Amino acid sequence: MFGITNTCNLRCGFCSRDADRGSLWTVPTAAALLSGLAAAGTLEVAFGGGEPFGFRGFADLIAGLHEATALALHVTTNGTLVNRRMWPAFRGRLGQVRMSIYADTPWQPAAEVFAADGQRWGANLLVDDGVIARLPEQLAALAASGCRDVSLLSYVGANLRLSSDGRQRLAAVIADSPLPCRLSVCMGADVPSPRLFWGMDNKGDCGAGVDFVSITPDQRVQSCSFQDGSVPARTADDVLDAWRTQRVRWSAPSPRDGCARARPTIPAPTPVPAIAVWQAFSGNNSGECILVGKFETTRDAEAFVARLVPGWVPDEPYSAGWRALFAAEGVATATGLDDPDLAGLAPIEMVAIGRSVLARSYDAGDAFPELRALAWKQGGYVVPGGVHVHDGLHILTAIRCRDADDAAAVLAAATRTLQLYAHGRTVFGALPFLGAVGAKSIDEARALLTGVAGSRPLAAEVFCEAFDVAAFTHARQRLGVSLPACSRLHVAFWGQGADERTRAFAASMGHGQVHRNSVLFENVERRKRIAVLGLRHGGSVKALDGSEVQVNATFWFVPPPRRKGIKAESTPTIDPDALQLSLAAALGPHVRCSPGANWTTAEVRTDQPALVITAMEAQAVRLGCEVRTAVTDLDPLARTLRRLVADLG
Repeated sequence: MFGITNTCNLRCGFCSRDADRGSLWTVPTAAALLSGLAAAGTLEVAFGGGEPFGFRGFADLIAGLHEATALALHVTTNGTLVNRRMWPAFRGRLGQVRMSIYADTPWQPAAEVFAADGQRWGANLLVDDGVIARLPEQLAALAASGCRDVSLLSYVGANLRLSSDGRQRLAAVIADSPLPCRLSVCMGADVPSPRLFWGMDNKGDCGAGVDFVSITPDQRVQSCSFQDGSVPARTADDVLDAWRTQRVRWSAPSPRDGCARARPTIPAPTPVPAIAVWQAFSGNNSGECILVGKFETTRDAEAFVARLVPGWVPDEPYSAGWRALFAAEGVATATGLDDPDLAGLAPIEMVAIGRSVLARSYDAGDAFPELRALAWKQGGYVVPGGVHVHDGLHILTAIRCRDADDAAAVLAAATRTLQLYAHGRTVFGALPFLGAVGAKSIDEARALLTGVAGSRPLAAEVFCEAFDVAAFTHARQRLGVSLPACSRLHVAFWGQGADERTRAFAASMGHGQVHRNSVLFENVERRKRIAVLGLRHGGSVKALDGSEVQVNATFWFVPPPRRKGIKAESTPTIDPDALQLSLAAALGPHVRCSPGANWTTAEVRTDQPALVITAMEAQAVRLGCEVRTAVTDLDPLARTLRRLVADLG
């Protein structure tokens, strides 16, 4: 499974593609890696991404691999870039084309191209309870368009499970389908439908990390797209070495909710006939987008949610009512007001717990920047982070008790999942969220926490950073220590045209310290206006509260342009040791540099982030390379606990 590019022309709500990660493959580097794997015995490669047909030189790559290797070449596409003009370059060179079909995405024009050329193609359809009613009609339309088979995929990492009734209904649809249907192995044995193939071990295992691996656009390899334990993979030897050495690690279940490996082993079914034919490759990805908005009072938090409920259509693009509200409030971003297809994605769930508003969706980037802007405008504080997160989520809570005996009564409600700890009259809690254990939704978490708290004051936040019990204990022990404070706001811009958008935003503000892809505002008394304007301009807005922060930078060289008939030049590399020495001369000895696949990262703790960013950007100018910087508060766990205590009053 080869993610050839990280760019895509669509913005699908379920996609967890990290838009900030690089698209580092070129035609020569991808061809070299795949030729090496073919020589080692690899049979097939399925290109995905991103949108593979958006990869510059994709036709040249396919042509070269078709001529020089025995690899079966497949591709997964959204189909929107396929047309009669570009298709001849791929004619006769692809095995299967899998077209991922989603609501409101036109697929018929691409189907007509495939049918006219005799290209074998199939469809990928994501299935939850909401789509089953429309599924028979969809299958009939696909069959009439020349589709050979349909892969029915489950969501992994998103709280969209088939209900018991949904599984029965899906089995009935499959039994009556005009097309062969393939069930994702991620569904396990949930759907009572006959299976031709029962996994690599005849017990339902998907084979991730053994039968196949996933190569990412930023030149790393992992067992599948739902695992995050990746290692560098620039060459075929890198991939083969990882495949040999990481197998035990990669055989573990994904920590994201929905992985079939986390369920009990499935007994082997009745033996199938001696001859069986099957083909399979399909993939989808998903990740969480979290909003934590803090308000002055519980009533303010509840009023914020109540105002949004009338126009709320969960997990759908913003409704007309929401778009009108955002326009009237002056918090709408540059896109999405007039075209529903470009609008943000309404949260799957949105609730108030104490003074906090918690909302959740899943998206490649920020699903609902307008909600963040509205929270700021309504006098709230938006907790940094929560955009494109996967594993390790917890809901942290604090309950104010009357006395030590009352606290002991609350502690008695602790379970193996809900960890509770007394701190004087306050009981702190940690509840895993959206993983294999713990709460599967914010609503479920709220019901559990309010049941434990009863009438006692309750505060809660989703904590999106790495969490462990030892750090939680240490943070509670230091609650009496004051944290030096400095009110800052960092507005960063990412992706194509980031530098130009940064300058446009800075010009509109007339103040702030302007850097390549960000504007830093220091000693800000009222952050509301800046935050709203930053979000309106498409920036990523981060409130920083600590006097000392951490600045991270990534340095890389853009690969030289490829010219036909001329051997491609090699991309320069950055020596992390030399960079560290050079940065240390300007910033002191605490700079730390680390090598990546095709980049080098640098980090430093400082109470002067503007000076550090300026020095890092000066190094990039000296080297002639690119750089992107980010700023984060230190010890987010300590700050979360202090906010929870403040919420209790």
